[in-house]
Amino acid sequence: MPETRRSVERKLAISRKQLAVLEEKIAMYTELEAPVHLLTQRDMEREKIARLEALLASGELPEADEELSVWERAGARVGETEEIPLAHPSSTRALLEKTGRTLMAVQFKVRRPAWPRRLLRIAFGVLVALALLGAGFWIHTHLVAQFTPISWPTPEVEATQTPRLGFGNLWNGDQGVQDRLGMGVNEERSVLYLEQRFDNGIMLQFVEPSSPLIYVLYDDRQWEVYKGELPLNSQGTPTGEVAVAPSFRPIYEEGENVRERLGLPLSHPRQIKGTTQDFEHGRMIWTGSEDRHIYALFVADDWPSRWALYADTWVAPGDVVFASNRTGHWQIYTMTSDGSEKIPLTVEPADVDNLEPVWVPPEKKSIAFVSTASGLPKIWLIDRNGSNRRQLTAGPGADGHPTVTWDGEFLAFHSDRDGVSQIYLIDLEGTKVRRVTEDSFDNRNPDWAPDGRSLVFDSERGGERGIYSVDVETGRVERLFNPQGGRVYQQPAWSPDGKRLAFVSHAAGRHVICVAGADGSELTEIEGTAGFDNVDAPAWSPDGQQLAFTAYEAGKASIVVVDVSDGSIVARISGYGDYKDPGW
Repeated sequence: MPETRRSVERKLAISRKQLAVLEEKIAMYTELEAPVHLLTQRDMEREKIARLEALLASGELPEADEELSVWERAGARVGETEEIPLAHPSSTRALLEKTGRTLMAVQFKVRRPAWPRRLLRIAFGVLVALALLGAGFWIHTHLVAQFTPISWPTPEVEATQTPRLGFGNLWNGDQGVQDRLGMGVNEERSVLYLEQRFDNGIMLQFVEPSSPLIYVLYDDRQWEVYKGELPLNSQGTPTGEVAVAPSFRPIYEEGENVRERLGLPLSHPRQIKGTTQDFEHGRMIWTGSEDRHIYALFVADDWPSRWALYADTWVAPGDVVFASNRTGHWQIYTMTSDGSEKIPLTVEPADVDNLEPVWVPPEKKSIAFVSTASGLPKIWLIDRNGSNRRQLTAGPGADGHPTVTWDGEFLAFHSDRDGVSQIYLIDLEGTKVRRVTEDSFDNRNPDWAPDGRSLVFDSERGGERGIYSVDVETGRVERLFNPQGGRVYQQPAWSPDGKRLAFVSHAAGRHVICVAGADGSELTEIEGTAGFDNVDAPAWSPDGQQLAFTAYEAGKASIVVVDVSDGSIVARISGYGDYKDPGW
């Protein structure tokens, strides 16, 4: 609002009053003893008064606006505190904005009705009651109630559902398997089970209350199912030592037929994590262990129950690798881009985490990932079918974020083995390791350029974390994107054609994935990546049309796929546990 004579006079009166107060305070000291801040304030007020007096003397100011009479009618006076009891304080704010005036103090007296507080108390009481009831139900279910064995089979599925999950490329190619299993299929599950081998067969029992059954599988391709009584503790794992077993012993020791057909001796039972999948007329089990067998258990009304043991010749389906803790800790999985056929490739003890998987080009027959299997995070390799696991990097420090050249010859990663995180190269045989960046800055998250001659990475060398590239032969570092104003750019990813870069941008609580030209032009925020609590790990689709990334929301991680051209969300992949670190 433009200045008027009345407004300038009001400011002048306030400044003179403020100057008088300062003069009184300074008068209490000698000139040399007066605090510097009081002297500075006095000089500033004097300059302000001189400026206002000159403005009044110029004669160029209009008279007071008519709207100033609003304040006069309200009884507001310069330098005084005015109590204005109003039901709606926002109306006073609007009045202040409309007139361009400021009171020295405005005290609002608003009487708030009591009923909202009462409603809040009632709602809080209801939530506490529900929480107590839930806790009681959990304690009863897990610590008090004894689970009751259920009969096999119990899958409830739609008969029209397309059976593509998990073991599809095994039984879809065998018409006999397909006919006997039927068309219904449940999504595959990762489970823990006990396995014990005998001379002429094997026993299996799943460690889960929903399936307290014992499968006795004979070498003559016949099988029997018994209800089990496996005792579980509150964590859902077997109590005591896993011996010949509270569940197995009664069956083969007391059942004459079972004992004769299984024979002796028996092996020590093992705890195995595998994958199961229920069909309309049976179940498939993939052991995930060193023997790598698939058990097909058939159940039908018109012929005796049968089972078949297949050698593991299938290749895990899907073109996306990712990490998930759906079994309690982080493991590597594959899936199709629409989220189906989630198959675990690693089966580890509870104290081992596997993260950050990437395909090894050009044929994607193996996967590189980060694992804590040897203690510190190191880079490991595993074949696409989950076999031939081997450690690639070793030595001190933590290694992370592997990325492989398009010809599959070299792998780059970051490591703090020399004190601060730097970029390193290693060949896929693990025999040659070379440090690429030679500085004291924190350099992370490398990604190969399509030509294999340079790496893009994020670094704090510009003050704020920005995006840089390094020539792997010369070590020359070039700045690509250096953000300003508190922004952070990190986790860059080259598009397959080498013309664009995707990276994560963090600024003032806003987390989004951006795409820009390799020269920094046409920087654009991808709309579908905004609105989450956090985002990271962008990965391009092979055709460069889509981006997959990890989205964090309400404490849960899921994988989201967006169309780069319009920012629309194509797929959102979530489920039990968290899903993160996608790799196409």
